[in-house]
Amino acid sequence: MGAFVEIAPGLDGLVHVSKLALDRRVSHARQVVGIGHEVEVTVLAVDPEKRRISLSMVEHARDARDAVVAAERAEEQATVAQTNERKSLGSFADLLAASKKRS
Repeated sequence: MGAFVEIAPGLDGLVHVSKLALDRRVSHARQVVGIGHEVEVTVLAVDPEKRRISLSMVEHARDARDAVVAAERAEEQATVAQTNERKSLGSFADLLAASKKRS
């Protein structure tokens, strides 16, 4: 059970129903794709003896989700680093702080 994907003219692969969606359980391929839809797939396995190509739509979705999460983390870390930067207290305060360090 799943969806057949034409990789090239005359060359098809199968996306198993369990590899159609990352964030939900799918009972039938029609819930995710339809005839003529273009989809991003990853080749999981090639079996030349049985003439089968196993495909997945989950890996591409996972990579996209992970890229968004990584970008959000980097933005948070940059904000925290900027917040934690030592700020100047003004010239007199800086001189006082420097003199305390020397003592």
